[in-house]
Order: sequence, then C-alpha cells, then structure tokens
Amino acid sequence: MLTNHNCSVDKEHKFGLVHFDYIDDNRLVKYQRTAFLVFGIEIWFDNNGYSFRRGFMIPENSKYAMEHCKSLLTDDITLSFNEALFLLLGLDVLTLSLPQFYNMDLINYKKPLNSKNMIEDIFINTGEFNELIRSNNLTNTRIKSKDLIKLGQRYGFFGNFNEKENIKNISKPLLDNNPKEHTPSERIHRASTIDLQEKITKKAEEILKNCPQIKKQSLADDIEKWLSEENIKDLSSSTIEREYLKNYQNLKQKAKRNMQPPPNPLIPF
Repeated sequence: MLTNHNCSVDKEHKFGLVHFDYIDDNRLVKYQRTAFLVFGIEIWFDNNGYSFRRGFMIPENSKYAMEHCKSLLTDDITLSFNEALFLLLGLDVLTLSLPQFYNMDLINYKKPLNSKNMIEDIFINTGEFNELIRSNNLTNTRIKSKDLIKLGQRYGFFGNFNEKENIKNISKPLLDNNPKEHTPSERIHRASTIDLQEKITKKAEEILKNCPQIKKQSLADDIEKWLSEENIKDLSSSTIEREYLKNYQNLKQKAKRNMQPPPNPLIPF
C-alpha cells in the first residue's frame, strides 16, 4: 500500500501531481488511470473559473467516499450510467452531486458547434465510456453492478478479482464470473456474436429512423425477416428481442432526437 502518494501526470503543469491519501494494493482501477482523468478534470475546473479542492475526485481522499464506492459494487444494485462510468474510471461517485456534474447527460450528449470544451468531452472520449454505452446490459440507461463488474473485467478496466485481498472488498457471489482463458473456438464464437450484434444494432437504427414509434416486438420481427432474406443468420424474433435488442430504449430515444422538424413551407408574397 502507498500512503500520502503524489502521482505525477505532467511535471511541467501546476496540476500535474495528483494526490492520493493512500492507494490500496487491491484498487480495482489503476491509480495512474484515475490520476490522468483527475488531471484533465481539474484543468477544466480551473479554466472555467470554478474553485475546487485538489484531489476532490479521488475516493481514497475521503473515507466515506471510499466506503460508498465499494458498497455500490458489493451489493447487486442498479447503477445509473454516470455512476457506472465513474466506477470504471476509479472516480468518486459522490461528486456526481456537484453542479458541474449533476445534469451531465453523457448518453445523449452532442457537442454544440463552435463551443468550447465541455466537461462531457473528457468522459465521452474514454474507452470506458465507449464500452459501457455499447453494453447489452444497459436497460433504460442503467446497469446492474454485477454486470458492470463483468464488463470491467472483460475489457481490463478492473483489476484481477482472483487476488485474495479483493474478496474483502467485493462480495463472493460476484466473484463467480472471473475472466477465463478462451479456446480458439470460443474466441471465434465471441467475435461472431459481437459482429452479429453490431449488424442488428445498425439495422435497428435504420428501421427506427423511419419509424421511431415501432414496438420492440415488431422491430424484432422486421429484423428476423431481414436476417433471413440476407442469409446472415437464422434467429427467431423472440431471441432477437431478448438477446440482441437490450438497448432498444436507447436506440429509440436516439431516433427521436435525430428526427428533424419539416421545413417551413415557402409563403408567396
């Protein structure tokens, strides 16, 4: 364990040293990764004239914050998208109550034209954001903590849960899904599944663009027909609805946002 540690991110910058009161050997997210994010956030706060306490985004710098973050992963609870992303980045989830983060809608964020850098830009450009927003386990922009742990393990955002000390921090039922070495055939199957998911998602977006009010079951029926006609895969509509349209609500909301109002008719003089 490191105590009273300053992680160097940029030796030349005034915020280049990020302070941790302590760093446990079993921290789930690499502290260097968290320090890099905190560095960018503190620069943004400073550039926008907000006062802040150095290291305020680090859970270890507050005993209550650290216990709270652990509890979110210990119990099988439902997390908001922002809570899940902060946990993947090793940041203090309690800071989401701050005015700068409170109304942050990362899922629906679109950078305004000719705008300065927004706080959202820091988060949407991370690999953690990209994998989380593509997760099939997102339901109405929320995810179960046990599914977040699986995602974090799968993509290397969380450390190795096999270490004995980690059992003290994460409840045992959530340890039954440790990453395993996959055989070549398993890797091929997984790649094929991911490819099929991407095709179905793209087709769903296309259908929803033209008919954003379509029901999930009807959407699955249309995709079943399309898969068959294109000789891609024989899947029942029920399987498509259950396994491949878990992000239906997100896609539907996206389609509605992208709908443009019809142009005003020309009025002759």
